[in-house]
Formats: sequence, structure tokens, C-alpha cells
Amino acid sequence: MPSTEAVILRAQATSDTQSAIAGTWVWDEKTVIQWVASLTAIDVKKIAVSDLEGAQLLARADFQTTIATLHDRTVEGLGMARVKWRKDAAKKAILSNLSAAGGGRETVEREAQAWESVWQSFDDAWEPSATNNIADFRILIASTTTQEKAYGNAHTLWRKGVEELQADADVLWDDCVAWYEAATTLFKEGTAIGDLIRSTIPTSPTTPEPTPVEIATATPQSPSRVALAYAPGGGAHSTTTMVQWQIVDVDADFGHDTTLNPAGQTITVAAVAGATVRFRIRTTNSSGTTYGAVQTVTLV
Repeated sequence: MPSTEAVILRAQATSDTQSAIAGTWVWDEKTVIQWVASLTAIDVKKIAVSDLEGAQLLARADFQTTIATLHDRTVEGLGMARVKWRKDAAKKAILSNLSAAGGGRETVEREAQAWESVWQSFDDAWEPSATNNIADFRILIASTTTQEKAYGNAHTLWRKGVEELQADADVLWDDCVAWYEAATTLFKEGTAIGDLIRSTIPTSPTTPEPTPVEIATATPQSPSRVALAYAPGGGAHSTTTMVQWQIVDVDADFGHDTTLNPAGQTITVAAVAGATVRFRIRTTNSSGTTYGAVQTVTLV
């Protein structure tokens, strides 16, 4: 079925044309007022779906930020512990078996839990830094579960809204097709009204290709995090907008991605200080795919 954007374009053209010829003919299944009501209803639902998308993007950003912070605190804590207990052979051996390499969510959580267990057994009153204590570290670990659940719930509500919006759009499209068939049967080609109908109603379910989204700034935050801000005005007609990145000399292509948050976001990348990372934005819809310009940063 056609995209929601294509449906709205055709329905608006149909409504305008029906209004223009209302003095001659009105379809008995749908009046001009009813066309306007249908367009208003689908616009309202489209806004609601956009709000749901924003909510799930925010929940995802919160979750990703917590994961990134948890990883950073694990790296810091484990690194400082190796310095503190470097002369204790037994503790040094235990610490050598721990990792803070990071990567996906599950890896970050597993490494954090392993470090917390060792931290507790060594000295749970010790603090690697003024902002890194075991009580707050445990809260971070617990937060990953609650925030992941919150993101999952928000994502489910958004997907449900998208499906309902598309279902309504499918019904409206069918009305447009039926109206056009009836109108072109009554008003032959070569007549004033017949030519008006044929020249003003878009009958192909096409949508313009999405406009690209550009990265305004890409700022390294830590050895594994980069803050991205986006230029306004991009992404028109897009149904999916993704941030993609490539670790130079590691990845053959842009093999990593996450959903874009238009307000800006911090991306956690599986790389180390000194690595070069390339970012771009991929926008897609039923008509095609566009890419924004590549931004390159060096992690610190």
C-alpha cells in the first residue's frame, strides 16, 4: 500500500477537486465536509504518532546514555583498581581476568556486574573518583534494566500507532481510488471537468525521496562516546532516519546504526581513544534513500 504521505497528498487533491465541482456533482459516499474530516483525522493521528516516536527516541537516548555512563565508570573503576592493588598478587590476578572492553549492551552490563562483585569483595568503601562510588554504580546497573523496559514499552506504543495510522491511510486511499473511478466514469476525457480531474489527482502512490539530514557537530566525549547535533530542516518525507558509523581500519563499511534523535544524542561506539570514526545520517522512505555528508572524528 502507499505511504501515508502519498495518501494525504491524493486525499487533499481529491477533496479540493470535489469542492471545485460540487456544484455539478458530489459523490454519494463522501461529501466535501467528510473529505475534510477524514484529512483532519489522519493529520491528528499523524501528529500523535510523531509524539510517540519522539517519546520512544527519548527513552532510547536515556537508556543509551546510562549504558555509556556505566561503561565509562567500569573503565575508570577497573583501571584505578589495577593501580591501587598492583602490589597485591592475589587481587592483581583477579583483576587481570576482568574486562572493560565494552561493545553491546549485554557486554557492558556483564562487565559492570563482574567489576561490581569484585569491587565489593575488595573494599566497597573505596571510591575510584569523587563521582564513582559503589552505591551509585549499583543504581546505574539497576537503571539499565528499568530504562530498557521503558524504551521497549515506548517503542511498542509507537509501532502500534504507526500500524493504526497506516490502516487508516489504507482506508482513505481506497476511498480516493473509488472516487476517482466514479468521477472519471461520469466525466469523460476531453471535457472540462474530466480533464480537471485527470490533471489534478495524483494516482500513483509515490512520495518524494526524503531530504538528507546533516550532522551539525560531532564532539568526542570519552574514548567510546561522541555527541552529535543535527542541522535543522532535514528529513522531509522520511519514514526511517538512522545514524550510521564506521570505525576506520576496523569496519569495511558503515556497519553500525541507531535511530536518530532529532534533538541530538550521544553515540556509544565500540572503539578506543585515538580511533577514527566516520558518521553519516541515512534517511529512507518508499521512494528511496538519501545520505547526509560524512563527519569524521578522532576519539579522545
